[in-house]
Parts: sequence; structure tokens; C-alpha cells
Amino acid sequence: WEKTVQQDEVIIRQGDDGDNFYVIDNGNYDIYVSKEADFSHPSKVGEYIQAGSFGEL
Repeated sequence: WEKTVQQDEVIIRQGDDGDNFYVIDNGNYDIYVSKEADFSHPSKVGEYIQAGSFGEL
């Protein structure tokens, strides 16, 4: 199914159950990780530009 997301909307958080697989059809998405369990200091480690996929099957 298709899901449209808004700017700055979080799609999945570090530590969430990996029960979905996402395919990027359009747009730019940033990838953040954190060493802290509460995700208080995230660092940008990558980005998807106009295409990509992530998650688990």
C-alpha cells in the first residue's frame, strides 16, 4: 500500500520492531542514529535522494 508522509515526519525510529519494508518513490529522506537509548543526541549518517529502500521483510 502507498503511504504519503509529510516533511519532518518520522517513518521509523531506531529500536522499533522491523516489521515493514519501505520503498522510496519520491522525495529526500535523512537517516539518523543515536548512541543514547533515549535518542537524545541523534547524528545524521546518510540520506536517500529520490529513491531507495529500507526496513525488513
